[in-house]
Amino acid sequence: MRRKAGDAVVRLGSAGLDSEPAFHLCSLMGGKDPNRQPRVGSIRDTPPGWLRLLTCNTCAHRGVLPAERLLRKYGELALLEFALVAVRCTACGARGATMTMVRLCDPGCSRRR
Repeated sequence: MRRKAGDAVVRLGSAGLDSEPAFHLCSLMGGKDPNRQPRVGSIRDTPPGWLRLLTCNTCAHRGVLPAERLLRKYGELALLEFALVAVRCTACGARGATMTMVRLCDPGCSRRR
């Protein structure tokens, strides 16, 4: 008997799951863990034409994300949220920031490098 739930197909036998491997079960998210959190190593892969900015949670001062400095200090496997809580603002000295991505130019722009 076959049952379809979204994109996942489950084969049921008389005593539960068939003897076939469980890789027949496909999640809706492509097999990725929905609870995973971004790591510091992921900031290295900023797409061309984009810039990662940090915004201070206290005074709203903005600055460019020091990616290499965070990678050296925390390593690639540290949680990005943990690293952003410890970032210090250069304007007011408070800790904690929010990261955003800003597009520098539109595709096809003559200023784009």
